Amino acid sequence: MRLSTEEKNYVNKICAVTGKDDSTVREVLRGILVTAILEVYAGRNEFIVPYIGKIKTAHKNIVHQKKENSSKINLKLILETIPSKWLKREYKSVIEGNITSSAKFVRSQIQKNIRNMLDVSEDFANTSESNFFI
Repeated sequence: MRLSTEEKNYVNKICAVTGKDDSTVREVLRGILVTAILEVYAGRNEFIVPYIGKIKTAHKNIVHQKKENSSKINLKLILETIPSKWLKREYKSVIEGNITSSAKFVRSQIQKNIRNMLDVSEDFANTSESNFFI
């Protein structure tokens, strides 16, 4: 499955924010897609993306006459999103100029990464040259 440049950039943003590798993020996103399609196979017209909300689906077939005996059908997919309470809360916090729980999460991830970098630096500084190359 190939992603557009825009989608790849968004995956990279998710990787940067979560500290997860590209393949893990792609697997989770692909899992959301597969689960949504399984709902369609089951005859349901909605699926849930955790933290984001419920997505209701509908479609229309648009038939184009190509020639006298043939036609082409284009599918128009209609999505209606019902935001989760989490998304509403986060969005409201941003609009009101408050720090969101997402921002707090990003800050904690940055602090964790800095601590890990400092721990590695200390380990490296405390390692004698003779031990380092063994």
